[in-house]
Amino acid sequence: MSVLEREGLVHVQQGRGTYVRPDDMPVMLGMNFDADWNGLVDFATGTKHVLRESSSLEHLPASVAGGAVTGSPYRFLQLLNLQNGQRVMCTNVYLEHSVYDHAGSKFEQSEPVSVLLQLPGVNLARMEQSIRCSKPDQNLSSLLAISAGELVMTVRRHLFDSQNKLFGIVMLYFKAELLTLETLFKFKKQ
Repeated sequence: MSVLEREGLVHVQQGRGTYVRPDDMPVMLGMNFDADWNGLVDFATGTKHVLRESSSLEHLPASVAGGAVTGSPYRFLQLLNLQNGQRVMCTNVYLEHSVYDHAGSKFEQSEPVSVLLQLPGVNLARMEQSIRCSKPDQNLSSLLAISAGELVMTVRRHLFDSQNKLFGIVMLYFKAELLTLETLFKFKKQ
């Protein structure tokens, strides 16, 4: 029933029941989602600095895994993105070592998911992304040169292969004031 409701074929009236949608009730035609990064995070022209790169295998911290089941040890890379001399984003990349070894230093030149899509032998079949706003910890505040009370926009990307196995997580931390999300809904009356 929830699928029929989402598709606009039925409507629910709390405490009264579920009804077939009348012909004159608007139907959602689609939804467009757009992110305006204000041109500040441009991977082609921005400067990246490697802050930390693990030379040994690590286990994925539970705070990063976000409930995902992980098996293999990971390699870790942390990058700081600058635009016009300003710290705009911190990127943490956690990848299975076999995938990480394919990439070399390519993460310093382009966005991690773009790198993975172009690498031979790497099978990125699906990505789940969540976006949330939160107060950063002291380390992240320092990296982005913001006060502890300011917000950061956290983009968490879980990367899966064709066997639905998690092989990497990319965490992007933006200064929250740099991101504007806009959603456009279109409706049509029947």
